[in-house]
Amino acid sequence: MDIVLAADQLKQFDEEGWLFFEDVFDGEEIATLNREARRIFAMDREEVFRETDGKTARTAFAAQN
Repeated sequence: MDIVLAADQLKQFDEEGWLFFEDVFDGEEIATLNREARRIFAMDREEVFRETDGKTARTAFAAQN
């Protein structure tokens, strides 16, 4: 899929570091992404970084099965 960004989108990304795209995934894809995110964040691995409470997952890098 090729995505062409408008000038205002490029400006927002440069200034804020993020863009939001609506309707990219259907409901089934969203459910899969949510399920896999929960599974990965539940892993007790060094790739899963946690908040200072030691429980809440903050991010996961290169997490694989």
